[in-house]
Amino acid sequence: MKYRSTNRLLFGFVLIAAFIAAVAMMSGDGSAQAEFPEEFLFEEEMPAPIEEEEPVMAPDALHVGTYDPDAAFQRHPAQQALEMALRTAQTEMQRAQQEGDQMAMQQVQQQYEHSANMAIQEFQQDVDRVLPEVAEDTGVKVVATDVVYTADNVHTSDITPELIEAMTDGLEEPFEEPAMPDFPGPQY
Repeated sequence: MKYRSTNRLLFGFVLIAAFIAAVAMMSGDGSAQAEFPEEFLFEEEMPAPIEEEEPVMAPDALHVGTYDPDAAFQRHPAQQALEMALRTAQTEMQRAQQEGDQMAMQQVQQQYEHSANMAIQEFQQDVDRVLPEVAEDTGVKVVATDVVYTADNVHTSDITPELIEAMTDGLEEPFEEPAMPDFPGPQY
């Protein structure tokens, strides 16, 4: 009972403080607002944005390529196989739970873990296979998943798109994003 009263009192203080802060903000004279010259108020009169130029790389600079393993895996064919294994495992797990079969539940979990490991191994093998060619084509000397610091003589670039293209090149069917389920109900 005492705990509820304390919570209600604290909640009341928070509401009062929020109300006071809102009133103070609305009653201000607006002197803290930035004032822009009229020439900047209309979009057609705004100065053109400065285009960033590609940095010129010094001849002795080290070119490091980075890639996003998650983004690359999402576009890899093994991702589709893993999704299918997950759907199958979920269905079988529900059935085993309804039957109360602990042994079957463990077996489903082990099978899914095996499928996940196989998909990851297949992805990693494909990355290892195409990475030297992609590095050569993009002119990078070092490839990393993340670079947290670079000196002035180090240039980094994202090679994820080139890596994805190299891994999916020659597939019979292009990778398609999974379709969203169509649920009945009102359409907005």
